Amino acid sequence: MQKVTCPTCNVEFDLPEGAKEGDQVTCPICGADLKLVIEDGKLTAETA
Repeated sequence: MQKVTCPTCNVEFDLPEGAKEGDQVTCPICGADLKLVIEDGKLTAETA
């Protein structure tokens, strides 16, 4: 399972199956709305 780190609270969390660039996810810890982007060839999260 792929993981990303929330840029708001710095907690790493699992992405849902099939997550891809452009998807919006919510951090399960702080509730931040995040957008998935590709950086250096891998998915990362940025504030939406």
